[in-house]
Amino acid sequence: MGHEVYLHTDVEGRKIVSVVGASEFEALGRADIVRLRPDPTNLHIFDKTDGRNVSLRGGSMAAGNQGGE
Repeated sequence: MGHEVYLHTDVEGRKIVSVVGASEFEALGRADIVRLRPDPTNLHIFDKTDGRNVSLRGGSMAAGNQGGE
């Protein structure tokens, strides 16, 4: 395993991919509950229709825009 793991989750029908350090991931048990608390300064949000990184528009994500248009 590399130094990072892509953790794929489903939160209320929304697919979220988080990058987690391998050591933190390996410490998890299969039945563990994971609580996600993203740091807004490190979020990258992509438009699912064309893959564009919409969080980069104008240097920050537009207010109220939570993804695709």
